[in-house]
Amino acid sequence: MSAPQDLAIAELTRVLAALNVTATLHVGHVGDEGDGFRWSVAGDVVTVEGDGPRGALFGAYDFLESLGVLWPVPGREVLPTTATLTDSLGAGAPALLGRCMIIGTVALLPVLDDWVTWCARNKINTIFFHTSPPGSGAIGAIPHEDWLGARDQAIALLRERDLVFELGGHGLTHLLPRDRFAQTPEAFRMVKGERRNDSNFCSSSPIAIAALREGSRALFEANPDVDVFHVWPDDAGSWCHCPECEQVTPSEQSMRAVIAVAETLADVNPNAQLAAISYL
Repeated sequence: MSAPQDLAIAELTRVLAALNVTATLHVGHVGDEGDGFRWSVAGDVVTVEGDGPRGALFGAYDFLESLGVLWPVPGREVLPTTATLTDSLGAGAPALLGRCMIIGTVALLPVLDDWVTWCARNKINTIFFHTSPPGSGAIGAIPHEDWLGARDQAIALLRERDLVFELGGHGLTHLLPRDRFAQTPEAFRMVKGERRNDSNFCSSSPIAIAALREGSRALFEANPDVDVFHVWPDDAGSWCHCPECEQVTPSEQSMRAVIAVAETLADVNPNAQLAAISYL
């Protein structure tokens, strides 16, 4: 059996016991993917079938909701005062294929179990951990060092529920180490005729593009469990203004970098995806 299937049985068994309801459980899935589900009650037999493993888990939670069980906030479960089995049918299929929760603060890491559990119970199928690159000091994201301390727990929680794992943030610039500025200033962006080692880089520089490929390869190889990588440039229009880069828009400069990183990801992990931000 799959991990989500095992969890579905465990959750059904636990909650039904708390409600003093006796049932024979049949939980399975017809394929390897899909969030759709069907459930039925016939006498004391409860059958849950998902399109995929995650669908079986979502179907189990949908059936429990039909009994009056609620999960209004992370860490809280509300049980009805009484519950009985009556012959019935239920089914569901998502109108939106992707339903994502973004976790981008270190404050949620101590209660990560509660949040991931709540997401699955409410049929959210994707969790994006918005993190900052090593040593960046970025705000509005989980610091890299804190993420490393929570990573193993996060992966285990997501895999048990077959949730999509997204990771990253504004890390594109950090793929070109700042300490290379003295040796290869031409890789860095130009502003008013001077090269600068802050923010984004020179998208016309083969040295910069090669560094992106090198840095992203290390990132992808270190995180083989990630389904979707977010590797964004810096905000605030901070691109290069050298004569070559001035011939293209900031969006085109960004896409030069995205293409190089995407080609690297396809080589390292062709099953993963790259998420990009559109700058117009």
